[in-house]
Amino acid sequence: MKSFSILTLFIFILLPVKVFAHGENALQTVFIDAIVFFGLLVFIGFTNWKMNGKMRLLLALFVAEFSALMILGSLPYSENELLINVLSPILPIAFVFAIFFKFKRKYAYSTAKICPPLIEATELQAFIHDDFVVLIDIRTGPNAKEAYEMNHLKGALFVDLDTDLAEIHENPAQGGRHPLPEIGKFTHFLGQLGISPEKRVIVYDDKSGANAAARFWWMLKALGHENVQVINGGLQAALLCDLPCSSGFEQAKHTGVYPAQHWILNRVTLSEVEKATHSDKQLIIDVRDADRYNGLTEPIDLIAGHIPTAINVPFTENLDAQGYFLPSTVLNEKYSRLCASIPSEQIIVHCGSGVTACHTLLAFAHAGLEIPTLYVGSWSEWSRNNKPITS
Repeated sequence: MKSFSILTLFIFILLPVKVFAHGENALQTVFIDAIVFFGLLVFIGFTNWKMNGKMRLLLALFVAEFSALMILGSLPYSENELLINVLSPILPIAFVFAIFFKFKRKYAYSTAKICPPLIEATELQAFIHDDFVVLIDIRTGPNAKEAYEMNHLKGALFVDLDTDLAEIHENPAQGGRHPLPEIGKFTHFLGQLGISPEKRVIVYDDKSGANAAARFWWMLKALGHENVQVINGGLQAALLCDLPCSSGFEQAKHTGVYPAQHWILNRVTLSEVEKATHSDKQLIIDVRDADRYNGLTEPIDLIAGHIPTAINVPFTENLDAQGYFLPSTVLNEKYSRLCASIPSEQIIVHCGSGVTACHTLLAFAHAGLEIPTLYVGSWSEWSRNNKPITS
């Protein structure tokens, strides 16, 4: 394929030269350049890129190049011989090389192997600011936005958990403290961030990916977006690698509304979880810390305890002492043994409000396992609906 591309370029460069050697027909040169240019773009497109929106862009660029050559060809040849002879071959060649190298970088991941769910901070330096990457800062806390404004990874866009990744109701009994937003609202928001299906999205928070970064990762995966990754170790790991930082707010490159209409990953409702408590074919995993699970303390919600039959596997056990995810082999062995032969759609993971549960879903993906089912409402919904509680 690569050798054929080189051969095509070679022919493309020689054709105008051959025309000039046999006469002064500038219009003929224009048409030959334009036809070969178009053929080369189509070849590159159908062999290397999945056409859709990118093909339309290529065609638009072809029209622009063709128009430029037509204008050049309309000039009186005898009065502009040098200009026509020089620019006629240079224009299409410059267009081809510019498009080829830009698209090669920009869409390198659109046909590449799907990105793993985690990325090491040490890997980011080479491409973190390329056009095909959208970097997201999604730290949480009362002063999260102010902290972002003071210092963040250069180019990172700020996303707010409460307003951008949730549709918070006045009463948490309806969906919990962080219910999912309406999908149309979320896909519109992704367009404002400049996220489209071919983009590679890299997310971090200030809690080792244990909070909103994992939630954003899950939400994108639930739309069918494949190339989204969480920085292993979060912002702290990135700073240790001396990645460039900035202050103030970054400007997003808006795109159209993200093309998705449904959440495609498994979720369950309150009533479905209640049924699961009576089933020996389903497994409910509570990822909160042991004290909350055992009903010894409840710093956020109204009642302490846990959902009957749920087992406790704190999300912090996915991490080592430095806040990095354990090796995938270790997590695979752990969760494979824990879940036995239960299929992923029958494994229900929850936390307090459907956020840190996503950290364990991320751990499953990191381990090479199918992503289990998320109970978005989690304990904050269950504990407010007069459901059975164990402590």
